[in-house]
Amino acid sequence: MRGCAWLALAAVRTVAAARRGSAHALGTATGCPPAGFDSVANFSLARYIAASPWYVIAQLPISFQPVSELYCVRATYVQANETIYVFNEARRGAVDGEPIAEADLVAHQDDLPEASANARTADSKLRVGLRYYAFVYQNSSAPHAQRAVASNLVSQMADDEERLGPDAKRRELLDFLKRYLFGPYWVVDVSDVYDWAIVTGGPPSVPTSNGLCTTLTAGFNDIGVWLLHRNPQPPADVVRKMHSRARELGLDTSALQDVAQDGCEYTAPCARAAVRAPWCKESLRASDGGAAAGRTRSHAARSAKAAASSRLETWARVDART
Repeated sequence: MRGCAWLALAAVRTVAAARRGSAHALGTATGCPPAGFDSVANFSLARYIAASPWYVIAQLPISFQPVSELYCVRATYVQANETIYVFNEARRGAVDGEPIAEADLVAHQDDLPEASANARTADSKLRVGLRYYAFVYQNSSAPHAQRAVASNLVSQMADDEERLGPDAKRRELLDFLKRYLFGPYWVVDVSDVYDWAIVTGGPPSVPTSNGLCTTLTAGFNDIGVWLLHRNPQPPADVVRKMHSRARELGLDTSALQDVAQDGCEYTAPCARAAVRAPWCKESLRASDGGAAAGRTRSHAARSAKAAASSRLETWARVDART
């Protein structure tokens, strides 16, 4: 889900990559991820999207979703062709606190080789990031232009030891950028009727003191554990079942924070100032909540948008010359 502040991209990528590498080495040595850990098999993405909005019942606090922002956390998904538009919202400090919203996120089916290796679980793996970088998932009519902007992005974002050379194939460049700009979103369990789900930001690579595993809590990739339900206040026995099921999968739930949902008011995604598109199925209602959500867009999001716009303009200029 990536939370309401799923925004820090280029600024945190090098740190995230370094953390990811060290955590992977540690996890491998100590049994994390658990043997056989994978996303759920025989998953219906269409049913999952149709079941939204999803309410976060409990989650691991992470760098872009601190405890102070774990009020009224909700995610709504709308699919248009191959793109899934993601609308995240929360409140800061209390259920009636400052609204936090992000409507600039998109998800795509994870088509990286490591994600699609197991056909039975491939459908339950997505990657999520800012929509300004969605060109890496689009079939470009000018692949040479796409390769040019991909090369430019790689040269700016990658560590020296990771940087792909000038002879890298377009597929390699795009795969690199997908890993770099879009974080993993794994549905690791879901009920038979799609009324609850357990989501992780990829495989949990961090061992805990009780012999289970969790994810990183800082960076962008490989972080986060979320327990989701279609009901903002599900029965207590259902919540216990979700926790139990997460532990059966090898996930440590002891650090999960309950999310307050009682007394919440939610903003319809299409009421947000940033969302004006034909795939938006709800009425465009101008509401105070939507205006506030637009005002709370973080500086990091604006910076990422400006950087992306500049790079896409470069792409367009390259395309125009060829």
